[in-house]
Amino acid sequence: MKNELKKAYAEVLEILNHMEPKYKEKVPEKLLKQMETKKLEGYEFKLDFSIPFKENNFSSKTLSLLAMINLNYWCETEEDKKAQREIHEANDKKKAETHAESNTTIKKEEIVKTIEETNTEPFLWLELPEDTWFEKLIYKIKYFFKRRKWRQK
Repeated sequence: MKNELKKAYAEVLEILNHMEPKYKEKVPEKLLKQMETKKLEGYEFKLDFSIPFKENNFSSKTLSLLAMINLNYWCETEEDKKAQREIHEANDKKKAETHAESNTTIKKEEIVKTIEETNTEPFLWLELPEDTWFEKLIYKIKYFFKRRKWRQK
């Protein structure tokens, strides 16, 4: 896994730690654990509260993860979700146009078609990678010993 994504996990976890508990509780525990195990060890990210939130120089992966969390877990009504999807679609189209206008070999129509196809099921490309068999084994061993300690008390 690339370091950029690992850093994004660390940044998202730091942001969630500074949010109201009701928002962190809406994010599934499995997703939080996955990000905790996959984050870049030793990477120190500190939010700068002296400047506005969006000026903290977040990576694009961090913003994508936050957008996914917002859409899937924090938007409470379908109208909110629809409004968020429209914003994401507009942003994606702007990026596609900018990318197509630069001298690349990708055609604008292909990009727009891809965006439209992926927007039917938002953020599927952002799914967390599956643990390897070794990581699963380590997790189960740790879980087993934690559980045994609890039973002995």
